[in-house]
Amino acid sequence: MVDLKQVVSIVEPLGKFPKPKKIFRLGIPKPNAPRPLKMVFEDCEEAQLYLRSNKTNPNKKFHFRADLTRLQRAKNHAVIEEINLRRSRGESDLRLIYNNNVAQITRANKGRRSQHLN
Repeated sequence: MVDLKQVVSIVEPLGKFPKPKKIFRLGIPKPNAPRPLKMVFEDCEEAQLYLRSNKTNPNKKFHFRADLTRLQRAKNHAVIEEINLRRSRGESDLRLIYNNNVAQITRANKGRRSQHLN
C-alpha cells in the first residue's frame, strides 16, 4: 500500500496515468540499497503510458523500464562485463547504449555518429 501511494505521488505531476493492478518489490532487502518496484497493469497499453513518460519526465531520480527476459538480462550482464574489462585495458572511447532494452557497446566518435561494436 505504501508503494502504491509512492507511485501515485511520483506520477501525478506527469499527468493522468492508470492505477497499476498490482505492485510489489523485487529482490532481497539490503541496507541502503533500493529495490525496484514491479507494476502489473490490466493491459499493455497502460504499461506503455508509463514507459513513454520517461521522455518527458523532469525528475531524473526514477525511470520506468520494461520487464526483461532471462536471455536479455544475461546479454546485458555480459555486455556490461565486457565494457568494464575493455575500459580497464585502456579503451576510453566506449559507451554503453540500450536498443530495445538490450545493451550494446559503441565507440564514441567526435562529430560523427557512434559505431556499434557488437
